[in-house]
Amino acid sequence: MVFKEINIIEEKPFNQETYNKYMAEGVKLFESKSFFKAIQYFEEAKKLDPVNYLPYFYLGNIYLQLGKPLWEKLDLENIDRETIEKLLKAKVFFNKAIVNYISLIQYIEVKNDIKMDTLINVFIYCGYTYHQLGLITKIILRHEPIAIQLLGSEKINKLEYVSYYTQVKKYYTKVMEYFNDLNPDQKNLIFDIYIDYAEVCFELGEISKKIGNDTIAIKNYVEAEKHYSEAKDNFSEAKKAYGEVLKLNQSHASADINLSETNRMIEEIPTQLSSTKIQ
Repeated sequence: MVFKEINIIEEKPFNQETYNKYMAEGVKLFESKSFFKAIQYFEEAKKLDPVNYLPYFYLGNIYLQLGKPLWEKLDLENIDRETIEKLLKAKVFFNKAIVNYISLIQYIEVKNDIKMDTLINVFIYCGYTYHQLGLITKIILRHEPIAIQLLGSEKINKLEYVSYYTQVKKYYTKVMEYFNDLNPDQKNLIFDIYIDYAEVCFELGEISKKIGNDTIAIKNYVEAEKHYSEAKDNFSEAKKAYGEVLKLNQSHASADINLSETNRMIEEIPTQLSSTKIQ
């Protein structure tokens, strides 16, 4: 995911001079990648004017940048305690990014002075960060026995897994709703969003399918049917998104393969739905 610089309209805080000093120093440190020092200045600026959204934007981006390197180059085939701990540390940074992005979105929902490109980028950043959280949680759950042995069961939360992917879908849906309002540079980004959105829908389909296969859910056929229906809806959304990707780039092999897999999953759902009915 390539992030674009965005323009933000800055409000006048009460203590303008001190606020400006904190922000100027914070931006300087941010640009030199001295992230931990920059955090201190942005937090001080936030205290001076808690309703000004500019510090939240920078803090969100800082925590996102701190989390990404912690896990992107890890050997995820050979999981050990150090790997799990790095994954969990990355999650801490991503969650802090989310807190700041959500504060930014809350401001957007109240004010009407935000430029369209700013609005769209905030949704992109928020969705992308939730996707990182979902991917990391998926890895931890894949190695759950090792993770529990190393860290204890209190560190493993399966409900987070579904929640993260649901949030990704929510924010990427918002991005695509504004497609006609995107500028040319952002329309180029929509390709990445469709890929991520399709993958997220597919993942939600898989999750719903697995829940439907649960022994307890099978006994309660109404609940099982609900989950299989959700799976079908999500796979259908994935199919639609992969189709859009292929419209944008007909030679995109990954989308083509994933579309075939998605179609196969959709074909399986009716059989699984019928198996949940009381005979």
